[in-house]
Amino acid sequence: MNAKVVLITSLVSLVITACGGGSSSDEQINIEAADLKSNAIGSIGGSFDGSLNAVGRTINQNSSLGSTINDVATGGSEQLGEDVPTDAGIQSEVQNWLNVSLATDESSGTTTTRNGNVITVDPDEAELCREEFLVDQSNAQELSNCTAFFSDVTVRLVATAEEAGVLTYLYQQQPVVSLGYAPNSESVELDFGGLKAAIDGYSALEANSGLALYDEPTTTPDEMTGSIKFSTTETNTVEGQEAGSISFAVAKPIRIAAVDDAGGQTSLSMQTGTLFSISADAATGQGSMSIDFGALSAVAPTDSGLGQMNMAGFTAQADVNPTDGVLEVRNFGLSKGPFSLSLNNEEIMRATLGAFGFTVTEDTELEPGALTINGNMDLSVVLNQFGENVYEDGVIAMALDMMAPSGTSFSRAFNGTTQIGGAGPFTVTLGQTPDIGAPTVQTVEVNSGECFTDLFEDGVEPSAEQCL
Repeated sequence: MNAKVVLITSLVSLVITACGGGSSSDEQINIEAADLKSNAIGSIGGSFDGSLNAVGRTINQNSSLGSTINDVATGGSEQLGEDVPTDAGIQSEVQNWLNVSLATDESSGTTTTRNGNVITVDPDEAELCREEFLVDQSNAQELSNCTAFFSDVTVRLVATAEEAGVLTYLYQQQPVVSLGYAPNSESVELDFGGLKAAIDGYSALEANSGLALYDEPTTTPDEMTGSIKFSTTETNTVEGQEAGSISFAVAKPIRIAAVDDAGGQTSLSMQTGTLFSISADAATGQGSMSIDFGALSAVAPTDSGLGQMNMAGFTAQADVNPTDGVLEVRNFGLSKGPFSLSLNNEEIMRATLGAFGFTVTEDTELEPGALTINGNMDLSVVLNQFGENVYEDGVIAMALDMMAPSGTSFSRAFNGTTQIGGAGPFTVTLGQTPDIGAPTVQTVEVNSGECFTDLFEDGVEPSAEQCL
């Protein structure tokens, strides 16, 4: 593997292998720096192990609900994956790296200084680079580049209590990865500005040493700002009965931008928000999840011009309980505004989906599982004409609307068709503009008790007979 990728990954890997610290305190913590280091090493990764195991066990206990969603959405055509692993070993994976970077070995060539509750470590570059996963030990130039790179790396531990604090890896005094820890909770934050500085720094070392002649040089976008953060809280540590929560969020607004050789601009921006937050209890199988995306926009050159994507946000909350075999989803949709795609500042696609909810029940011997709408569902997708584009069969523009009132259910009939139950009807309207001829509008309404296969292509009207 490319040495620079492995080196940078050694820092970034802590993002997925360790993770919130306590509140800051001006009061001196009266224990030795070595003990504060040991407490940090003994804490980082453990809460993530327990919480990930809890999530895995909870997902596995509710896997039958996934079968219902698969049946309703795809007719059972998709192959469901195997059980989620429940043997996370994050803490054991990072122990040696933490020991080396914090210099717990008294014979280490590391320099440690302390100012109140702030401990600063200048790690031993040679010792770090003896880690085989970092660099090819037989390549003298790679070893030289490695030690030069880590000469610009500093480790800073800010203790907020005897067993709580924040451990930050800095490159040229810019934070790259910050690990928070406290009893039963952890967090890890990756700073894109520091990550860019670290990658650029190692790439420069390779270029100066000539190694880049043998590998493709690693380049970073012109602009990288913002940060992402993983957090975890563990509430039960008993093996097999773990309980806790994990979350992944945009902690600081993200912007990544670059200009290519031809002057084309590519950028990605994302506002703060929760990408996902999951709570799980392995003992009961109960779990919950929430999503609250911030605004997202992206710009990139295409063969047809400058493309742009915008999403105001997306939300969803869900609870699952294997005792009653029900998954309940709430506030699902583009509740903050539409999703759109544009080309050369002309909108070519727009989708709206007002927030609604639904419940999913698992299959029984007597009845198939069902997805039941809670709150009216109203999905609208518009594809506009652009350039010489043709979507299909000479169609240059189309509009699709799907509506179902609260209480409408979808299930898979025993003959494989989709059955509507409950309130109904399920209404689908498709408008199409051909390149030749007049626009057309088709509306299909499926009432409660009726079944359908393909609404617009098989020529068979929905009916109760189709359920047989």
